[in-house]
Amino acid sequence: MAPLQTLDLITVRVEHLLQRLAQSQQTQQQQAQQLADLTRERQTLEQIREQQAEQIARQLQEHELLVQAHTALQEEGLRQEAKALHLEQERDALQKVHAAQTEQLVTLTRQHEELLRNSAPQAEKLAVLCKEHASLQQAHTALQHTSTEQAAQVATLRQECEALQQTAQTQLEQITALTQERDALQHTSTEQAERAATLTHEHEQLKSRLQTARSRMDALMETLPASPVEREGGA
Repeated sequence: MAPLQTLDLITVRVEHLLQRLAQSQQTQQQQAQQLADLTRERQTLEQIREQQAEQIARQLQEHELLVQAHTALQEEGLRQEAKALHLEQERDALQKVHAAQTEQLVTLTRQHEELLRNSAPQAEKLAVLCKEHASLQQAHTALQHTSTEQAAQVATLRQECEALQQTAQTQLEQITALTQERDALQHTSTEQAERAATLTHEHEQLKSRLQTARSRMDALMETLPASPVEREGGA
């Protein structure tokens, strides 16, 4: 084979190697651009994850405040129930006293009738007893009215406690949904980090191959014979 043909073949091979090197550089640039895009996406996801973490922290604080308020309302409701129970007991005791007083009044009325039949001066005592009986009846009516109002207040407090329990349950469900979304975002961020690591490893491999190709091309360039032009210049 003539030296010119050999030189042409070597030139063609060198051009082919240069084309492959240019393609490898373009591929490397594209991968570097993809890696930069992935890095920006990862930073964006980290910012979103931090914002969601702050929102979850705020919601947890609000939930703790609501739980504390709900606990305080429950305690207040229990105190109101105990107070209402105590008032009911007092009302029952007053009713018993009123019944006893009613019996006493009946007895006194009978005695008064007997006294009226026996003597007229005891009529004044009977009038006083009637006034006392009227006062006791008024006091008993007032106690019944107060007991009814307290029962209505206790019912209102129970309704408010039930509404607060429903609100707390709804907020617990919202916090559970936000926790699930946070776990999904963390899983997505982990997958993207793994993809970035894989791309980095592939980039390092391509860089190593490119360096090897360059070394081989330099070795080939050194083994090439001098061209006629160079020979004439040397002569």
